[in-house]
Amino acid sequence: MFAPIVSLIRRVLGVHRFTHIRAKVIELHSNIITHVSGWMGMDHHQQIALLHIARANGRKLRLLS
Repeated sequence: MFAPIVSLIRRVLGVHRFTHIRAKVIELHSNIITHVSGWMGMDHHQQIALLHIARANGRKLRLLS
């Protein structure tokens, strides 16, 4: 779904810069998920499961290409 956009951004920014920015975005997203799930009272195992779901959804949407 988003793979063409992601590929275009990778070409425009270059692989090194794209990888760096992508890692920061993934880290931010993971921190948000951890914070919100902690606020909701989820334990560590539930938080990890939620992060795995987010990663699987990213793959399905082809955001992780």
